[in-house]
Amino acid sequence: MKALLRPLFVCGLSIAMAATSLVGSSSVALAATRPSITTWSISAPVYEGDRPFVTATFTDPDAGDWHTVDVSWGDNSYDTYTLAVGDRSFSVQKSVPYVDESATALTVQITVNDPIYSNSRFLTVTVLNAAPSITSFGLSSTDMDAGQAVTATAAFKDSGAADTHTVTMDWGDGSAATTTNLAAGVLSFSSDAYTYTAVGDFTVTLTVTDNAGASATATSSVSVHQPNQAPSVASFGVTAGSEGGSSALALTFADVDALDTHTVSVAWGDGSTSDPTVLSAGVTGFEASHVYADTGTYSVVLTLADSAGHTVTANASVSPTNVPPVVGSLSLSPSSVVDHQTLTVSGSFTDPGTADTFTVTVEWGDGTSSTDSLAAGTRSFSATHAYNAAGPVTIKATV
Repeated sequence: MKALLRPLFVCGLSIAMAATSLVGSSSVALAATRPSITTWSISAPVYEGDRPFVTATFTDPDAGDWHTVDVSWGDNSYDTYTLAVGDRSFSVQKSVPYVDESATALTVQITVNDPIYSNSRFLTVTVLNAAPSITSFGLSSTDMDAGQAVTATAAFKDSGAADTHTVTMDWGDGSAATTTNLAAGVLSFSSDAYTYTAVGDFTVTLTVTDNAGASATATSSVSVHQPNQAPSVASFGVTAGSEGGSSALALTFADVDALDTHTVSVAWGDGSTSDPTVLSAGVTGFEASHVYADTGTYSVVLTLADSAGHTVTANASVSPTNVPPVVGSLSLSPSSVVDHQTLTVSGSFTDPGTADTFTVTVEWGDGTSSTDSLAAGTRSFSATHAYNAAGPVTIKATV
């Protein structure tokens, strides 16, 4: 390459000779000089996802030259930078990050250009793998019964844009871990549903591993309980009273879930039901009474429900006893009669059976009688009779 010649007027020369003067001029050609890089380096260490800096100094005696810098980063990316006139050092950053770790050292070429010449230096850099980092990890439930399903979700980041990842789920109960492969750029994860069959406290571990073997781990705790059990009836019965009196119900039961509360409802078999009664946790007995309006056999159904929603029923039959009516005194109107005169007898009675109906028979004492039917709730009666013969008689009323 030919050197660039620059004209330079170096002198004006005047010589006196025999009354004549001679003025002459001369030019000298100066060669342009090549810039020379004296120090050069790259910021280290360099990880995938990084945009490192190249720093260098150089010399160039041509003070008026402008310069550009070209950097070939070894990954098929290139950057060009323009320096201000007079600058003899620079620190420039890669415009795009390294997308993946390098299997071998990359050669970075640094070139300083002036208007005519250029000067290059080389260095090597190994792009290191960056480990992923987990940004969130959670379970759909951390407190559950055995037999219930749980899922896990996670998100993570990795500065290696080309990295693929494997997600490993260890549910902590001794079962085999599950793995899921994620393509490059996929940075979130949702597990399939998992069902615990064992009871206890477990540590769930999620591990994200990139294709270079670097990994990150997150954990979460889960408590698995024995499923809530339904209560069981230990004893149940109804002791019959008389009609109109109290019949007594008694219940005892058991529940392995000591913190459960319970609700008791009773259908008494006569069309009536009791209001639900709530029993506090730890209470395992219940008593109630009921008045039956009439005799008969009734089917009593008790429903016991725990606070977890389990329900059991118990059945018993009860037959209240009949109570005979009690007749009070009789009244006659008039108190004495003559032949063929009409006599009216009136009376009342009591009976605790509010649903009972009655038949009243009056024996008039002359060999005749009369019968009348009374509806439920009626507790009085009257009857009339005409005597055909004189004489004392005894009148008897039977209910």
